[in-house]
Amino acid sequence: MTVVRNHACAKSNIENYKMLTSVTSLVWGLLEYAGMVSSPEMTEEELEVVRRLQVKLKDEVAVFKEHKGFVTQLSNNAIQLDHRWEYQLGINDRFSVGDRVSYKVYKSLNSPVVKDVMLLIEKEHFVVKTVSGTINKVDGNLFEISKGVKFDLSKIRSEFLPNLNDHVLLEGDYPKDKDDPEAFDLDYTFFKVNRVIPSTTKLVTGVIQFFNPETRTGVIGRDVVFHQNVCEKFVPKAGDHVVCNAIEGKYDGNFRWRAECMSLNHQRESSSRHFFVVANVPKFKVVLGETKIVELCLSNQGNFVCTVMGVQTFYGRGQSSPSVAESVILPRNSSITWPVNITGDRLGSNVVKFKWQLNCNRKSYTFNSSLSFETVEQNLGNSDVENVAKELVQPRMFIPGQSKVRKPIFRKVPMKDYIVPDVIRDVVEGEGNYNGIIEWQIALQRQKPLLAEGLSSKSYDDWMHTLLFLEELAEEQCYKKLATKAHLFRLRGYVVFSFPAESEYTKIVCGDSMIVSKPWEPSRAYEGKIWEISPSQIFCKFNSEFEETMKQGAIYSLSFKMNRNPYRKRHQAIDLVLKNVGIDWLFPSVSLDEEPETQVADLELEPIRLINSRLNNEQKSAVRNIIAKKNLPYPYIIYGPPGTGKTMTVLELILQLYVSDPKCRILVGAPTNSAVDTLGSRLLEFGVLKKEHMVRLSSYNAYSQGSIATQLMDIAFVPHLGDPTSDCLVPDDRDQPPTIYMNDLGNHRITLGTLTTLSILNSAGLGKGFFTHIIVDEAGQCHEPETLLPIALVDPGVTQLVLAGDPMQLGPTITSRLAQQYQFGRSFLDRLTSTFLYKKKVDAFELTYGFNPRLITRLVYNYRSLPKIVDLVGGLFYDGDLLPVISANESREAEVLKKLEIHGYNLSKTMPSLIFLNVDCKEEQIDGNFSYYNSGEVMQVLTVLNSLYDKGISPDDIGVITPYSLQVRKIYEVLDSMKIVSPKVASVEEFQGQERDVIIMSLVRNNYGISKKVSPFVTDGQRINVALSRARLLNVIIGHRNTLAANPMWVNIISKCRILNINPQNENSA
Repeated sequence: MTVVRNHACAKSNIENYKMLTSVTSLVWGLLEYAGMVSSPEMTEEELEVVRRLQVKLKDEVAVFKEHKGFVTQLSNNAIQLDHRWEYQLGINDRFSVGDRVSYKVYKSLNSPVVKDVMLLIEKEHFVVKTVSGTINKVDGNLFEISKGVKFDLSKIRSEFLPNLNDHVLLEGDYPKDKDDPEAFDLDYTFFKVNRVIPSTTKLVTGVIQFFNPETRTGVIGRDVVFHQNVCEKFVPKAGDHVVCNAIEGKYDGNFRWRAECMSLNHQRESSSRHFFVVANVPKFKVVLGETKIVELCLSNQGNFVCTVMGVQTFYGRGQSSPSVAESVILPRNSSITWPVNITGDRLGSNVVKFKWQLNCNRKSYTFNSSLSFETVEQNLGNSDVENVAKELVQPRMFIPGQSKVRKPIFRKVPMKDYIVPDVIRDVVEGEGNYNGIIEWQIALQRQKPLLAEGLSSKSYDDWMHTLLFLEELAEEQCYKKLATKAHLFRLRGYVVFSFPAESEYTKIVCGDSMIVSKPWEPSRAYEGKIWEISPSQIFCKFNSEFEETMKQGAIYSLSFKMNRNPYRKRHQAIDLVLKNVGIDWLFPSVSLDEEPETQVADLELEPIRLINSRLNNEQKSAVRNIIAKKNLPYPYIIYGPPGTGKTMTVLELILQLYVSDPKCRILVGAPTNSAVDTLGSRLLEFGVLKKEHMVRLSSYNAYSQGSIATQLMDIAFVPHLGDPTSDCLVPDDRDQPPTIYMNDLGNHRITLGTLTTLSILNSAGLGKGFFTHIIVDEAGQCHEPETLLPIALVDPGVTQLVLAGDPMQLGPTITSRLAQQYQFGRSFLDRLTSTFLYKKKVDAFELTYGFNPRLITRLVYNYRSLPKIVDLVGGLFYDGDLLPVISANESREAEVLKKLEIHGYNLSKTMPSLIFLNVDCKEEQIDGNFSYYNSGEVMQVLTVLNSLYDKGISPDDIGVITPYSLQVRKIYEVLDSMKIVSPKVASVEEFQGQERDVIIMSLVRNNYGISKKVSPFVTDGQRINVALSRARLLNVIIGHRNTLAANPMWVNIISKCRILNINPQNENSA
């Protein structure tokens, strides 16, 4: 088994290191303050002491320049380099006159000092050899194999983290003059290791047979051992189906294989439930208001007799009863037909959903299936919504509308159309032809075999384009479902379509199109460009022909078409990154020390003069390392767990760059307008930068919707690639947003915007390396092509790229079910932190919590929550590294907590920051809705809210998180009916990046003894992390303990809580 690290010892060493650093900084500051450099009052002896102390303190931060040259002279204990520099030899140094070397010359107060002399290998004098062996010694980055060959992992190529007892192959250079083909073995003293790879690997799919939570080790199958730190965002338990990459070795307990990375095998878990199959029904049509009988073919492909207990049919706004009401026995390997009534009550595309109740092998199951159909009007014949959409591609049928912005006549970097390939479109649109997601995947992989092989440097280009096409098609299908018939009317010179507030039409944005056809003239279709949007209305501009003949209040057939430009820009970014940056940069494996062109350190790493004096050591270290460009050519990561001051670190970095280098150009992006505005507004609050030196780029949609912060409105501009004298916005009598044109893009020292808006810079021809620094905040919330939008401007040797975020919190929302299967929701930040160079290596980087400080800093001081909350979140998701700053006894949070009372339990007794209300009330559903609610938990939310309100807690300081939209609705309804002020009640996604004094979680599900299916919220570590880490002083979790007991993570969470058992019929039982 893998040995568990001595974490307590590591933390002790870290604290000692921090104390030493603080003392050193203090002494250095006192020397500077006292002016102790060349004071005439000092004696010669005192001056010498000061010089030595200054040299000692500056030793690690001195200015140096790297040279390449030759050994020109050799003596007993020193060598001369390039007839100029002298270097004192160490015990292990072996050089000869004429050797080509690299070395660094450091400045000092007396004379330059030569360090880090390394022999440069001339390839023509060496041959490549491979040595096999088993790792038998590990000391930090130093490894030794059974044949006595040693290597420093930080100075060679490796794509995995070797462990003790791994069988490995070492690739390296061996002098030709020492190579004897007749020799039995090599003289390993002359063998220089360049790369280490596993001797043998294999892909393992299996079941966890054993897992020990104390040692965090387990066994897969019979011969694969693993440690919990290789699990990708899940807590393992016995019985989990997993897939892992295994490395051969000789491990304790006679195990032969070790898992190197492991994830849950969702496909295996899904396929195990597919004993019951509903055959596909081809898409059909139903006339509006009529009912059609459809026969479904049900198959039992399992090994046991299955009983169909019943089925509920949901579509549109109503429910139809099944034609067969009694239960039906379905023997194994047999099929039956099941008739259902389908009623057309809504024009356009419809999806019918079926919820089957099954009993098999004495267990109850539910199974969901669906079918698609079109509701058409009798008089339209074949001119239904889908056919109209097809006709729109014919120019003679399609009359385009008026665009808000004219297209630029010239783009310095042209953008391709990136049309979705037919083979991908056919598979996606044929979803109904396949029995479940697995068959659907197999069909796609027949067209794109690379998807079955996994993401790699070889498949990257096609892989990313393919997944982006899948996501576009999924969003396109969402737009198709918006087809309807509705009244249109004129208002303020626009053609207006009204819709219910908070409906599915709110996804439409400016730049999309509304396609209109007249029922009495179906052969012509008119495109209306969407110019403005309100919470319940869409304002369009059509061709004058339609606007002049439009009948006020008449009913028209409507469909909607999304603007493809955001997807085209992401495809363009993929191509530009591969061209400008290269595939090796996207899959880093080369040690920084082995880069052929080492960056000259032209900045002195003296303690920086902080703009925000409250930064801690980790925050300061991140800023200093980035300024010194220690990470080039690779990105630097600011890894910010919840509440650890990531935003403050990013702000300090931007301001330090602005102050220290007048020539720097900084590009700052984030996935959302709110994140961008937070950075922009807080930068101005420091009063350091001049407002005219910063520009906030905005999309037209964001500007017109008022999504830009008030403080930034006077520096917010909509970018355009045209010339102001010839290309402009369409003349209009309404106010137009201020526009910045191509010639002015990049003229400001700091440019901010969402990643999508910043993509316009790729077409402006600024070129790679134009920006000295590119910073992507909230990088964990973007899918990879979105992150690449600004990265396309990176020059690896010049541009400093910084990614700030937390891969352990929620990633991007992905619409495509197929793309989700291939981890399209995994951010570039997440993927990068799993590569060898960025992985945690406790032994190698003990003082920085296991992370290489040249590439990544993980912030550890939590400024948000009380210690018990921090300890729980840190233990579950951050290896126990998080350290609370807020006092458990003497803080505002502690004082507020003392006053609170939940169900008569006075929190001042033990001040628990974590309370679990065990509520035994069954989950429920309503007809036509696949969501869940729990009335018992709704009442407990109400009870807790009243208790908090009675103690003076404001609704603004409370958040209610629940995974089901129906539960959200029920909570709001109850609060409204009782005239109680409501706090924010929403899913966990809507709380990411926010914080409250108190968080109430309603988990809803209670199916103990009925079904093993649970909400993804209960099993998703990222969601649980976000939910638990929002509270400053109190988490109140409402759920059913027995239902949650199936998940070891929730068992751990509940064990840390004060548990109150609630009986909804008799609340005095608490």
